Amino acid sequence: MAAAAQAAVIRGVVVENQTSKPVARSTVTLEPIAGTSGDRRVIRANHVGSFEFDAVPGGTYVIRAARVGFMPAEYGQKRWNSSGTPVVVTADGSAFVNIRLLRYSAIRGTVVDENDVGMPDHEVVAYRNVKPLEIVSRTVTDDRGTYNLHGLAPGTYVVRTTGKRYEDEIYMPTFGRETGDWDQARTVEVNVEQDSIGPDIAPFPGGHLFTLTVGALEELPEGYIITVTLASDLGRRTAQGKFARFTELPPGNYEVFAEAVPASGGEPTHASYQAISLGRDLSVTLRVLPFGSIDLAGAPQNDSGKLWARPKDLAGVGSPFSLTVVRGRASIRPGHWELLWQPPSGYYVADFAGGPPRTDGSRPDSWNDLVVAGYAGRRFVAASGPGSIRVLVKSAGDPVPGVPVFLEGYNPTTHARVTDLQIGRTDARGRYVFAELAPGTYRILATFEYLAPDVQTMDLTGVQFVSVSAHGDQAQDLDLYVIR
Repeated sequence: MAAAAQAAVIRGVVVENQTSKPVARSTVTLEPIAGTSGDRRVIRANHVGSFEFDAVPGGTYVIRAARVGFMPAEYGQKRWNSSGTPVVVTADGSAFVNIRLLRYSAIRGTVVDENDVGMPDHEVVAYRNVKPLEIVSRTVTDDRGTYNLHGLAPGTYVVRTTGKRYEDEIYMPTFGRETGDWDQARTVEVNVEQDSIGPDIAPFPGGHLFTLTVGALEELPEGYIITVTLASDLGRRTAQGKFARFTELPPGNYEVFAEAVPASGGEPTHASYQAISLGRDLSVTLRVLPFGSIDLAGAPQNDSGKLWARPKDLAGVGSPFSLTVVRGRASIRPGHWELLWQPPSGYYVADFAGGPPRTDGSRPDSWNDLVVAGYAGRRFVAASGPGSIRVLVKSAGDPVPGVPVFLEGYNPTTHARVTDLQIGRTDARGRYVFAELAPGTYRILATFEYLAPDVQTMDLTGVQFVSVSAHGDQAQDLDLYVIR
């Protein structure tokens, strides 16, 4: 009873940003920062958008809200892409917070024929305006040829139709501004909670669309479920069975993957991969290929840490998953992949052999490109003695609790980020430790102004350079960066 009497209460409401209408059934998360004794808790707001966390230990918390159709938000965000500010409650205190959810934006336009008549049932794709192209949304036009590409965060996009046959006429994939080239396409700026007017696209008439027939792993006995995936910069298409037929394909580059899983379930046991340049109707037969092997050297075999893989094809990069490691070795299916090894504590990745030459200044402690098209050994090598950076963030001389701290591996020669962005939050004393770091150059920033700053954003801030050496333990004082 005495403990309950000393517990705090955090109440609040989740509302729609533009109208202030309550957003019912939002998911609300209470996240204690390091040094606060409370546990992470997740609840749902009620039908009027209200929520309450009771029996909360005194301390500092980050509060987040999310619902489908809205961008996730943290309490205290100043902009859609900034971090929230933490809430501090005393042991017997209370707090009330108002979290405003912003809706995702959209691009609207029309696909028209050579007479400016809307074309129904035509697929349209939105890409983030980066190279290689990154698909973020796709849709199909309605009966009047109108498209609505929704679920977009603010940014710059290009819009493209896919190839399609209407009766006896063929229309080729076309970017807005009626071009087949990405670098000549019309860009569309998408702003916060606004529907942007996209290009009215008149796809190129004429040309050729082809059919690709895939005989997949024909030498397999019965009792397997075979899935064939065809990837291109227009996305991915899948089919099941020993024979797959993909139609209405424009000329260009494709990747074909096939994998077989026993009908009784489990992991794939057979797979194949082939890159194809399509310029005519084509039939290919995929053969079973041996899985590739990944050796992990330099760390104890009884504790290999985590080895991650994520598919990488012409349609983009997929979600990562962990590979099973047995006595320092893992196997991986044929295909195009990126690999990341997180060795056990006390080690860092010093080398990766077996991938393409590094021409971009990247480092082996980040994602490593790999094509597996037959048996070949690849090898990670770990070294002992990683470095660390102990951060203290201050503002006007006082420690700042709960502030995000961003760390990127950086190549000063190419001016490029060469590792994934690491994100932490300071504890109640304004401290955070980045541990298990490979030697190299890093850039570090502490600010509430961003959720995940890119390289160009880091360039414009009060970023600090830090050089990490093996076995090094470096203390770094940071001033809180604030946009004035």
